[in-house]
Amino acid sequence: MEQLKIKYFTLLIEYYFNSNQFLDIAKSYQQIYNTPIISADPSQWNRFLKHMVVFISLSPYDNEQSDLMNRVNLDPNLEKLPLYKELVTLLLRQEVINWEQLHEQYNAEFSQLEDFQNEERAKLLWDELKTRVVEHNIRTVAKYYKSITIERFSKLLALDVKDTEKQLCKLVTQKVIYAKINRPSGIVSFRKPKTPEQRLNDWGNDIKSLLNVVEKATHYIQRENMIHHLEE
Repeated sequence: MEQLKIKYFTLLIEYYFNSNQFLDIAKSYQQIYNTPIISADPSQWNRFLKHMVVFISLSPYDNEQSDLMNRVNLDPNLEKLPLYKELVTLLLRQEVINWEQLHEQYNAEFSQLEDFQNEERAKLLWDELKTRVVEHNIRTVAKYYKSITIERFSKLLALDVKDTEKQLCKLVTQKVIYAKINRPSGIVSFRKPKTPEQRLNDWGNDIKSLLNVVEKATHYIQRENMIHHLEE
């Protein structure tokens, strides 16, 4: 039955390619990778683990993709594939990725994979990977910045302003991040407006902190007065 399982998921991979369902492709490669006759043969699991990493990386970010990425990162076999381990680490780390460096680093390696042998398909996959890297960088900037100028944002993403706005609007529409663009001032803000309840809670916490400071100050003043009277 193992050979039939491998054939079934190989056909599914071709089926999912027709609609660019990269996460489903990655999960199909995972099923083949976990098949005993494959996992027992280093020359076999090596190939399927590489493909699994590539297609997880090509998948749009969501909870399922993130969970699968973190689980493959814990696979001990990934340590034997340092380039792929580094790719997973880059995409999990909250740091801006330099696309040009990444493309140069992985171009020769990926060109050896079956799915990159076809020129048309290879172009599609590289374009998708670039999109995923840009989206990763946008999420990273949104995490560390409250606001940023659109020019600086574009430089970090290595895109022009028009493409930066396009990719940003896409993630906002998908509710991956919150952002607003102030075009007259050229500033992107990632601060989400607070609800009235949040504002009231913040006000209450501020008042509480202020009263604690006043209470401590009163206590220190009383202590100093007592010490002063004893010295007299």
